[in-house]
Amino acid sequence: MKMDSLSKRIGMASLVTAMLFTGNAWAGEIRAAKPETPLATVSTAPPTVPETQVTEPVLSPAALACAAIGAEADGRHIFVYDAGADEMVWCGTSETDRLYPASITKLYASLVGLMYLDPETVVTAGEELKLVQSDSSRAYLSRGCKITVKMLVEAMLVPSGSDASYVFAAAAGRAITGDETLSGEEAVAAFLEEMNRQREILGMQNSHFTNPDGYHDDDHYMCPADVALVADLAWENPVIGEYMALQQDSVRFVSGETITWYNNNLLMDPTAPCYSASAVGM
Repeated sequence: MKMDSLSKRIGMASLVTAMLFTGNAWAGEIRAAKPETPLATVSTAPPTVPETQVTEPVLSPAALACAAIGAEADGRHIFVYDAGADEMVWCGTSETDRLYPASITKLYASLVGLMYLDPETVVTAGEELKLVQSDSSRAYLSRGCKITVKMLVEAMLVPSGSDASYVFAAAAGRAITGDETLSGEEAVAAFLEEMNRQREILGMQNSHFTNPDGYHDDDHYMCPADVALVADLAWENPVIGEYMALQQDSVRFVSGETITWYNNNLLMDPTAPCYSASAVGM
């Protein structure tokens, strides 16, 4: 899933990470527009040749992203991170400011769970589904259905399924403890403990997790610097990379059920006003 060149990777990662905190509420059209009065290098010929030559500057992808955000954005938790330089280029607030990450949590949960789960392992959805909030986004898993770990990751990243997040969390919790007899609630709790343990190992600056899907809780938060870190790690993960850029996919569960999932990230939707061909998801 890597780009052909580092510069393209930087540009795409910068733009995508900048959009992370807007979620489905993003309404503006993101474009790297030229300023009304472009910056220019002016070279004036001798008086006998009155023409003036103007050369437009070449802006870096990060600079273009900043220009677009400065012109269009209305949200203090938008930021631009240059993955190639490992540098926060622009941030609408403090890099360590506490905020509520919503479904960006699923990206981090995927990373932690994949440390313990084989992508090809088949998981059976169980009683952990009762922990999903009634108004959460769903991948429409039902109790007893069988699905592979990598399909659970897809269900978390494409339709943003909170039900998939809890099934994934329960499977990971049992793998972490080595105890397959744990109840769904106990297994999810074990996974959350590991999510919070890993935040310290990874060097996160201001994050805490109380659920695996990002449903609002005052004690569930991240900061821009930590989201940039998670996005950078996710970029390198082959399982996440396989699914994060999908706009839609028709799948068949191991137990035989079929469904089509649609990405609810409007930057990925060709029919949406804010669609960006260079967006890679997350």
